[in-house]
Amino acid sequence: MKSIFNIFGKNSNLELKSATYSLNLFIPTLIIIIISIFQNYELVSELSIIVGFNIILTQIFSANSRALIIRDNSKKLINIVFVFRIFIIAVSFTINTFLLFLFETIYFFELLLFCIVILQQWVTEIVLTKNELLKNKKIFISYNFFSITFIILSIFLLFFDMNIIFAIILFNLYLFFNLISFYLSIDLYKLKSKDFKKFLFTILKSNQFYSSFSLSFANFVWRILVIYFCGKVIAGVYFAGFAIGSLPGTLFNNTFGPALIRNNYNINKNWIKFFNLVCLVS
Repeated sequence: MKSIFNIFGKNSNLELKSATYSLNLFIPTLIIIIISIFQNYELVSELSIIVGFNIILTQIFSANSRALIIRDNSKKLINIVFVFRIFIIAVSFTINTFLLFLFETIYFFELLLFCIVILQQWVTEIVLTKNELLKNKKIFISYNFFSITFIILSIFLLFFDMNIIFAIILFNLYLFFNLISFYLSIDLYKLKSKDFKKFLFTILKSNQFYSSFSLSFANFVWRILVIYFCGKVIAGVYFAGFAIGSLPGTLFNNTFGPALIRNNYNINKNWIKFFNLVCLVS
């Protein structure tokens, strides 16, 4: 029975970590899909703009940080990346607020709260990475619990035609608590300004910065044009389909795929059939 639930060939806790990183990365996409099921396509279209814009900011400044931290196992690098991302999300939040006013969105407060979720999740990736190196399973279990609770609560509220603001606020509070706890554990006085300049220069000179920016920016512009020419309702349908179609490939590339290849794990054949079925249905 255990072998059935073991996705990978080795007992490596990779299933638990992959589930956590997947939830941390794909909750915005999952929420878009869930909202589309309940046919609130105006909210889907507006939320897709926020998600698209924040993908630009988070992806171009990620600089493959998680992979570098795992490779070097450097506590100093973890702290540098964490503080750097805190600074970026402060700037990003200001820009997001301006954009929401500029586009005169219908769901201003919901979008602002969801923007905070996306930005906090981006910083949470570093918290999870550190705990992965420390082999601390507790935070992965708690994160999965609160993430799944957030998704289920959102479905419940949408099913009864209620506002999901309450669910978003609760999830934001959980993320905020984790980030504050991590921040208080950092020795800020050991971090120098030259360390941040060096890290920023590493990002700006990498090919990943320009390729991520180009792809993300094109995606963002495409979303705006679809809304402009087709209207929010039709755009919401397009974006829901786009979210579903892009899910499998992005899931593999950004979660368990690199670890799977690096550590030469084998996937249980039954799960391969299941993944193929999910892709076919999607």
